[in-house]
Amino acid sequence: MALRVENKKIYWMNLENSKGLNLENIIFVKEIEQQKDDILHFLYNNKKHQDISLNKIVTYESNMDFINNATDFVVANIDRFMN
Repeated sequence: MALRVENKKIYWMNLENSKGLNLENIIFVKEIEQQKDDILHFLYNNKKHQDISLNKIVTYESNMDFINNATDFVVANIDRFMN
């Protein structure tokens, strides 16, 4: 997205000046800062626009649903896995 927007310079400047934060013990400052550094200095250097039409958005809720469903499956089938 950053490569396509008209205000790319403003986008990059805001990203560069942003500060990472911890998010409910799921994502940590160190990981966010590493991702930011990768975006600013490595991932998009001399790259063409990528086709993102097939990308899917993963939300916190969908992650929690997956975890709950996987947990329910394991609990329901634990006997089969142990034998």
